[in-house]
Amino acid sequence: METVTLDSVLDPVDAENIIIGGIPLVTVGELEAHVSVADGNVAGVTIAGSSTWGNNWTVHNAISGTLATCHNNGGCGGAAHCGGASNSNGCCWLTYNGSYNNSTGNYNSNKNTGGVLGEYATFTFPEPKRINQITYYITGWWNRYPMPRNMSWFGSDDASTWTLVESWTNIAYSSVITSSCSNTCNHARWTEPTTLTIDNDTKYKYFRLVVQKTCGNSGPPYGCGGGNQGLQAVVFNQIELYGHGDPVAGVGHGNPLAAGSSIGNLLVFDYAINSVDTFYVAPVKEPKLRISNISFEDRDGNIVSPPSIFTYPAFPTYEIDFSAYTDKTVEFAQADLTANFPSLSPQFLVGSTQVQATNSNSNFQHHLTNPSYVPDAGGINFWDYEATNPAAAIGTFKLTADAIGKFTIVYGCLWNNNESVKIYVHDFLHSETTSTSATVTINVSKNDVIEIQESQAVIALYSITFVQQ
Repeated sequence: METVTLDSVLDPVDAENIIIGGIPLVTVGELEAHVSVADGNVAGVTIAGSSTWGNNWTVHNAISGTLATCHNNGGCGGAAHCGGASNSNGCCWLTYNGSYNNSTGNYNSNKNTGGVLGEYATFTFPEPKRINQITYYITGWWNRYPMPRNMSWFGSDDASTWTLVESWTNIAYSSVITSSCSNTCNHARWTEPTTLTIDNDTKYKYFRLVVQKTCGNSGPPYGCGGGNQGLQAVVFNQIELYGHGDPVAGVGHGNPLAAGSSIGNLLVFDYAINSVDTFYVAPVKEPKLRISNISFEDRDGNIVSPPSIFTYPAFPTYEIDFSAYTDKTVEFAQADLTANFPSLSPQFLVGSTQVQATNSNSNFQHHLTNPSYVPDAGGINFWDYEATNPAAAIGTFKLTADAIGKFTIVYGCLWNNNESVKIYVHDFLHSETTSTSATVTINVSKNDVIEIQESQAVIALYSITFVQQ
């Protein structure tokens, strides 16, 4: 890959081949709520938990969309100060009693997800989704506050093999939460949620949140200190899941620019184009691209200068190795070259009218039957001979550049008789040799025609390499 450094003005570059995408110019999809308190269960996600304290505190409560004000032994059901009816949902998900150490917060059991131990909630979506943000509300439990401290987030395509997507250690909570630990109700949930972000673009159908450790009796910012004694579980009031929608393909997202293209206000993942004073394709011989006066701003509003933004794709390198035809016919060589290098249109031609060479109208590897005009190792020989009209005997190997690039040709002359083997570019003589082997480099534009030609001589061909630029 070749990367162009972003300067105030870039030199013209090939706009037919350039893909703007070192940092792809695409609009990242908006952050969508899959399940949240405000929007409900938009995505139709289902949930399953690894354990529960009792029937009133199952994991299903954590995506009910209801923020309970407080709870008692029956969840909110039947609690007058919660305003709940006896058959209402509980306020939260509470893992089984004894699942975590009430002092250290360490996990006490052996439930394993991808090598990570901890109680977990598994989310199943009807179709694969991205998850880029988790927001959760916690709640007190009889003056005890079992907040998650270390957690991991996994994704899976089959709910069997799990891939670690993200992990968090020493999750800190705001002073609003930790200062509320002495709430007189002792059952309060905190209206301020905790949000964790996930830098991941892979979609999965199944996700799993694993709680590896609680805050135990740690003080702020990880917990409330002391008050967790006697509770050996973790509590979630509500869990919200958000994910980016599919990116919107823009200029440069695998698409070449067209003449007169302009662009603005596109998010470049972490960078956004603030202003584009000049962004166009100039009408020169080959379509070119000039860019200037582009400013970038990060998500915090700071002007930044990324080191590069425009990246050329890795273009193919073609290499014709003529040693593959040292014991073949010209018909075989022509068919093989046409099949493997169609975009270069390679041809063996003979005569003043330049017709297709065959075994009957040309000489190819003549030295195999007649020890004359022997090329160096790995080469072949080729020429035209017409006894009745020697001046019309012209042998040519011809090919056409399919892009801007550079040819490196290793060729030679095996019988000069005061004549050389010549190379023409668009009918203009570029180079010639009387040596049995010579190397020449030619810079070409798209559709330039290269002809390696003899008249009253013998061509040696060793290799031709073409690198696009």
